[in-house]
Amino acid sequence: MMAAYLLDVTTAAKLDDLAAVQTGLRQFNEAHLGAPKGRLAVFLRESPDGTIRGGVVGNLIRDELFIDWLWVADDLRGQGFGARLLAAGERAAAERGVQRVTLNTFSFQALGFYHKQGYQTLVEIPDFMCGESKIYLRKPLSSGS
Repeated sequence: MMAAYLLDVTTAAKLDDLAAVQTGLRQFNEAHLGAPKGRLAVFLRESPDGTIRGGVVGNLIRDELFIDWLWVADDLRGQGFGARLLAAGERAAAERGVQRVTLNTFSFQALGFYHKQGYQTLVEIPDFMCGESKIYLRKPLSSGS
């Protein structure tokens, strides 16, 4: 007997259902790219309580770091913390054999910041969402990064 399938449309998905899709996609991708070497994270913590005020988080896959998130608290922006977080992540990645870093940003976010850090635009997708462009950037790393 052939299985029956139905489409379940929701705006309130259960965590287990989301995890099933994520696991399936991860398994498919890993069959082609190999398993990630791990998750790399650098946190900016406030002393003495350790509250996180910023961070950079990404996946190490083969010889690349794919940065998912870079965030600095609003009141700390413009003080060099983003550059320090990114540089620390790049150094840690280079120590693990990473040769390049790839990330993306929206046009309203930090394009100029990333260019100042040595990232080059790979592609820009205009009007990606709500009139904003999505920009993908990359930076090659050397062993001394």
